[in-house]
Amino acid sequence: MVDEHDFLVTELSDGDLELRLAAALRVSEEKSRKIAALSHALRTPLNSILGFSELLLSDLETLSAAQRDSLEEIRKAGSDMLVLLDEAHPIIVTVARDTD
Repeated sequence: MVDEHDFLVTELSDGDLELRLAAALRVSEEKSRKIAALSHALRTPLNSILGFSELLLSDLETLSAAQRDSLEEIRKAGSDMLVLLDEAHPIIVTVARDTD
């Protein structure tokens, strides 16, 4: 008696398994490239935002308390985002290297 599971294994063993594996690897490689590009695309403007907020904060005499608070929030959120990107970077590099 042949059950459904045996049929699926037979179907996949006729070359489909290799094709599916190759397709899955291509998808994984593309995802890794997109994640690496996203990390770079986020880091560049984020550094500009952080630098600009630091520049504005260096002129405290002309800022109101509300402006200072807003700039501090921007700086803190940007710094937190940069930490996350820095923590993710080794993982992204490892995945990208493993898929090459």
